[in-house]
Amino acid sequence: MTEDVAAQTPRRRTALVLALVAITVVVIGAATAWWLTAGGSEPRATAQRFLDALVAGDAEALRVVTDADDDALALFAQAREHASGAALGAVETDGDDALLRATVTLGGERAEVAVPMRRLGETWIVQSATALTVTPGLGDAFAIGDAAFSADEAPRLLPALYEVAPLPAEVLRGSAEVAILPGQETAALDLDVAIADDATAVVQQHLAEHAADCAAATDAIPDACGIVVPWAADLRALERVAFTVERVPEVSLDTAAMAFEATGGALVAEVTGTAHDGTARTFSYRTDDWIMRGALAFRDAQLVLMVF
Repeated sequence: MTEDVAAQTPRRRTALVLALVAITVVVIGAATAWWLTAGGSEPRATAQRFLDALVAGDAEALRVVTDADDDALALFAQAREHASGAALGAVETDGDDALLRATVTLGGERAEVAVPMRRLGETWIVQSATALTVTPGLGDAFAIGDAAFSADEAPRLLPALYEVAPLPAEVLRGSAEVAILPGQETAALDLDVAIADDATAVVQQHLAEHAADCAAATDAIPDACGIVVPWAADLRALERVAFTVERVPEVSLDTAAMAFEATGGALVAEVTGTAHDGTARTFSYRTDDWIMRGALAFRDAQLVLMVF
């Protein structure tokens, strides 16, 4: 019997030791998990994640660590270029506020930046959206990626390199790049805009549509169409008119004056009314020198023809 007791004793010790080891592993594992979670909400960890997301072009990661809205995140995803490098320096804390300092490389240029952070509950948030003001030389709107803005809007942008283009794109040229660095509250860009080389074709198309509208008139000679019909020499009253456009006037632009002249059009007008002798008559009038003149303007990101 003595031998049986001695043989069982080591087994109990082994079980106890294994149990202690298991408990120790669980406790240490739990402590490690808590440390990783708590460490992730520290300002330095948030600052590093912010910089990593800038370099990776990761809009979803920035959603977690910044106060950027959906519009800013969508524009960031369409940026022309993201930061190519970022090195975190000091992170200075003062209660619920902090300031991260870093060196960021964007567009081939290195810059020292200071970016504010703020604690919201248990989470640190980077405040790094910049309001961009754009002044187009021509037009009243601009585009960043596939988003359009009026000239009086100031979209908020996350740090990246963006291409800004004037609108409407089919008529205007003069896009430019703007680098938005972390920590900037505001930025401004003046666009050097000019009429595009192929704008004449666009104006010609718009004028053809306007000419079709002019020709649709049935009870009067339309205004702002460059149409002069001397029907009063033959009729004392006009009852109806029918136009046939044989050739739309050809556009020539004066970009300096923001004006156009369209010449060489051919138009036929058949006018029915009461003749001077009181009878119903129809007369046909034709011109091979139909001319329209006017000015170019921009409204709500669209080209507007103002025909005289």
